[in-house]
Amino acid sequence: MSQSPLRVEGTGFQPGEEVRIEVDAPNGQTKHTRASSGGSFTTDISELTGCGSVTVTATGSQGSVAEFNFSQIAC
Repeated sequence: MSQSPLRVEGTGFQPGEEVRIEVDAPNGQTKHTRASSGGSFTTDISELTGCGSVTVTATGSQGSVAEFNFSQIAC
């Protein structure tokens, strides 16, 4: 992952599974992507502002779920 934009990568999803990525942050966002044939995805989250906690949750349409929390994001 990188921070500007925040690049989110996930693995372990079902091949072709639709994935909803929710960002719980001061200006949170929701994005949609699809897992590759190998079950992974990469997406960029832009325009994160402010400092503090950021939680990223990826929920797959076939029941896969992953969550990651940054306790502090660099300002």
